[in-house]
Amino acid sequence: MTKPKTDRELMDRFGRKGVMLVSLIANGLLYLTMTQAKGLPLWAVLMVLMGAIGPLFRVGSNAMVADLIEPQGRPSAYALLRMSNNLGIAVGPAIGGFVAAVSYSSAFVAAAVAYALFALLVLFLVRETLQREPGTTATLMDRGGYGSLRILDLIDYDLLRHHPKIFLGFSDISALIAAITTRSGLVAFHGPNITTLGQASPKTRASFYRAVTSDQPLEIRPGNPRVINPGKAMGVVSGGNLATLCHLLGTSYSPTYRKQIFVVEDISEAPYQIDRMLYQMKMADCFQGISGVAMGSFHNCAKYEAICDIVRAQFEDMQIPILGGFDIGHGDENMTIPMGIRATLDTDQGALIYNEAALL
Repeated sequence: MTKPKTDRELMDRFGRKGVMLVSLIANGLLYLTMTQAKGLPLWAVLMVLMGAIGPLFRVGSNAMVADLIEPQGRPSAYALLRMSNNLGIAVGPAIGGFVAAVSYSSAFVAAAVAYALFALLVLFLVRETLQREPGTTATLMDRGGYGSLRILDLIDYDLLRHHPKIFLGFSDISALIAAITTRSGLVAFHGPNITTLGQASPKTRASFYRAVTSDQPLEIRPGNPRVINPGKAMGVVSGGNLATLCHLLGTSYSPTYRKQIFVVEDISEAPYQIDRMLYQMKMADCFQGISGVAMGSFHNCAKYEAICDIVRAQFEDMQIPILGGFDIGHGDENMTIPMGIRATLDTDQGALIYNEAALL
């Protein structure tokens, strides 16, 4: 049941050609081993191994077709591959029977030699089709708004894990950030999209550049700090746009906020809507065991003090640090912060201090 996923993971990590070569070489070695096999148990083990390794070549060739041919042309290409395979199945036993007339071991040696020759042909004549994009180091989102939830199920999170890149955005992109950090275990960055970065202030651009180039732990300070509840706590930084995070509730992409620093921001939401969304997350046990809250901007929502009062009321039964005034989100300034790594929220120092670097 899990083998197709395993095959895909192997091809995405080591390449189509590499997996096909391993399959051919391994099958050749198994046939050589059969010349010395004594007894049914060893034969059974060898047949199991051949059944597990053999299909890798077919899976690799199918993946190459998908890499090289447009979707509309793939059915014909797959049909050609199946026809070629069926031809081999029809002719192979006749050739094998002819060689086996000499001796059974001769048939196995002949099969091993054929696999070795085939492996040489693949090695020197077949081009790797997996595009690893070695020059691509970052993915910056163009805009937010709407649509991230529609593509969460289409992303290969295992592939992302094996080929990590900088990923940055905010607003509706909070859904992608949550999914990537949760499913792939990678660091993602909450910061300006391309459409806002060009007109951003020097402070916002400097924060962006520092976050995506520094190999040192970052320290983020509020532009206008507000201590809503004093304290100090450490946790993994997560969160983003409140409305978007609410839409993730009940899905497998919704983060667990236990032992995490919850960063929250929003735009154009009335105070009662913010209260309702926070209360919904609270009733869903999202905040059970939460370490702290870092409030970003709440642009065009209400007076900031009113939003602070709402947040204070929502978390009044928890002895956790809550620090507001961070320039994170839809405000005039939008600091870039890493998500998915540990930081310390310290209201005495008035800062979110990362305990580790986001980039290696």
